[in-house]
Amino acid sequence: MGQQVNRNSTNIALARLAGVFAPGGASHYFGGFYVYGHWYLTGEKRAAAYDVTNKLGANFSQIAIKNPVSTGGFGAVGLAARYSALNLNSGPYSGSGLYNMLAYTTLIAPNPFAASYIANAGVVGGRQ
Repeated sequence: MGQQVNRNSTNIALARLAGVFAPGGASHYFGGFYVYGHWYLTGEKRAAAYDVTNKLGANFSQIAIKNPVSTGGFGAVGLAARYSALNLNSGPYSGSGLYNMLAYTTLIAPNPFAASYIANAGVVGGRQ
C-alpha cells in the first residue's frame, strides 16, 4: 500500500468542498486479533507432529494417531474454535468492523483421508 500526499492548496480546498477530510500527517491505527484453540478428544498431541531431527529445516510428520482406523479405531477427533475481531475505524475515518466465531471438528485417519466440518457464526458489524 502507498499514500500520495499533495499539498496543493487548490486540491485541498476542492477536497474539503467535496466533503473529504484529509488532515496532513495524521497517524492512523487499525487493529485486529484472533484467539484460536484446538483440542483432540481422543488424546493425540499436536506438538508430536513436528519432526525435530533436522534442526535447520521445517520438517513435519503426520500426527501419531492412538487408535487408527486400520486397527479398528476411529482415528483422531478434534474440536477447534476461533474468535476474530478487526477494527477498521480510526479517528475521522469510519471504516468497518468484523467480528466472527468459527468452530470446527476434525477427523484424521491415515492419509489420504481427513475431513473437517466447519460452522461459522457469520459477520457482525462488517461487510462480506
